[in-house]
Amino acid sequence: MDKARLSYLQVALGAALLVWLGFLAARSDQNFWFDEVFTLGAAGVNGTLDWDVLLRDVHPPTHVALVHLASQFVDGARPVLRAINALALIPLVLAFLLLRAEIGRQRATLAALVLVANTFFFLFSLELRVYGLLLGTAALGHVLLFCRLRAVRGAEPGLIATALALTGLHFFGAAVGTALLLGSAAEHVRAGRRRRALMPLGFAGLCVALTLGWAFVLGDVRGALGGALWIRNEFGPWIDFALNQPLLLAGVVLLLAARRQGATSPALVPVLWLLAPFGLVIAVALAISLHSPVVSTKNLTVGLPAMALVMGLAMPAPLLAALDRTVWSVVGVVAVCLGAAYSGGGTPQYIRW
Repeated sequence: MDKARLSYLQVALGAALLVWLGFLAARSDQNFWFDEVFTLGAAGVNGTLDWDVLLRDVHPPTHVALVHLASQFVDGARPVLRAINALALIPLVLAFLLLRAEIGRQRATLAALVLVANTFFFLFSLELRVYGLLLGTAALGHVLLFCRLRAVRGAEPGLIATALALTGLHFFGAAVGTALLLGSAAEHVRAGRRRRALMPLGFAGLCVALTLGWAFVLGDVRGALGGALWIRNEFGPWIDFALNQPLLLAGVVLLLAARRQGATSPALVPVLWLLAPFGLVIAVALAISLHSPVVSTKNLTVGLPAMALVMGLAMPAPLLAALDRTVWSVVGVVAVCLGAAYSGGGTPQYIRW
């Protein structure tokens, strides 16, 4: 009988995806906004790649090159170009399948809900910028680190490949990819496997070298440094990031309440190992911000997969079972997703110009 019981967490995930599909259908033809126009111009959708612009940009050219390639199949700058973000579904689905195999359906579904039911997932799925691919690839990277810590065969080569992909997408991708590899190396050292730590350490160094080589050797971003960027050091990005995670915040409240009631979380892996990479990214970003501001709300979303994963792992079993048995889980998720669709359907600029 228990196997046949309706899983409301699964229903909630299905409902969230239905709201998301409705959002895509309703907003896929919206006009391009300022940042998207920059992408279209750099991609040379009606000509060739604008390497002069790309070499002066702080971002790697991978996403822009993909947009350029896609534009050849859709006859120029049309909203259908946004379908390129569907590539993010590949790492997202793979991450979910890996996670479900390791921690079970309920916990994997809860983690997926935290990742999907927020404004950024909706916004990035349409916006013609790199962030959709970045979020999906970061999710796979965090799950692969989790699998590596659990000694899953093939997890470390997959983690290395994912870190290199992150490096090719965005400088914050390079930061989190490097941090994930350092997390793997640190666990090797902690376990006394010093020689095995050399491989992830070496590839972490490669990620850094590729990023700096693009920025300062091949490209010329010096003119954008020294505080001349449109990003400013302020609390706005941090507040925006927190306010757009209602499901995550609700989960934190539930965890604190459960702890007060004496409920304990499963010790599947040390939570610190999963949150440490994003913590390292923040620390480095804050250090760089002393010279040139780099922290925007969108850049911070590379840490969202870590928090979603920890929420799925840390939820006490009795509370998780209760969430899976109540229809209010579905109601709450749908409400959050409708709000995310409304917010993501506009043209929000999460940074000050």
